[in-house]
Amino acid sequence: MVLFIIMYNLLEPDNRETTMLYCNTIMGFIQFIILFVIAMEIIPLVNDANVLINDASDSLHDFSVIMPKINVILPEAQNTTRILGHMIPEITQGMRILRQLCFQDPECHL
Repeated sequence: MVLFIIMYNLLEPDNRETTMLYCNTIMGFIQFIILFVIAMEIIPLVNDANVLINDASDSLHDFSVIMPKINVILPEAQNTTRILGHMIPEITQGMRILRQLCFQDPECHL
């Protein structure tokens, strides 16, 4: 009954400003509740993103520690590759000689 009296008074032409103030207040409160619920739903997502960012930071730190060591190893690896490249014909020739020797020995399995 009290709500009916309040609504009747708010609908009178003289109380339009009051009616608009109540409507704006109610709509503002509803929007606040919606935003609060959305924020509560996003909190776990933000925590997961924080964990992923920390893991990526740790990985980048580890990679930055390893990078100078890789830069030291790269010239040695290139040099080793070059040496092996020069040795391939000699290795091939040695394998031919081993095959020929193996053909002469029946117990050889090459």
